[in-house]
Amino acid sequence: MNYFHSRQPNTSGGRTESPRPAAVTGSSLLLVVFLVMCLVTFAALCLSTAKSDYAYSSRLAERRHAYYAACNEANRLAAEIDEKLARGGSEADLTGLAERDGDRITYSVPINEKQSLRVELTAGESGAELKVTAWQVVTEAGEAGALNLMKPEEN
Repeated sequence: MNYFHSRQPNTSGGRTESPRPAAVTGSSLLLVVFLVMCLVTFAALCLSTAKSDYAYSSRLAERRHAYYAACNEANRLAAEIDEKLARGGSEADLTGLAERDGDRITYSVPINEKQSLRVELTAGESGAELKVTAWQVVTEAGEAGALNLMKPEEN
């Protein structure tokens, strides 16, 4: 028996078929299986990437919503402070809203558990108008033993 041929030659007097190696018929099947496995792998990678992108976008949308809510609250507080000072309010009127140090008024609005929006207002020359001199997001220190890489250690 010859193992290198898929069919035996026809001995019945008709046309004879040329012998083909058995590996030729299996190679196309292996190629199709390999291609299907590649497509399944790429589909799984695409699904994983889409899921992580969706989760990232959701977190980003929540952060953006929290930031703009804090901005709206900061603007409302600035308008309230401006109104109280325009009516001739004193430092006692600002208690609970903001801290006053000379002509500077500062307050913070929480964005989330780790960040807050710090606003600093400065009274104008006439004392009636307020100018925004600082509007920044401040990250609060969480741990007492956290590393502070920007300041040298004080002994």
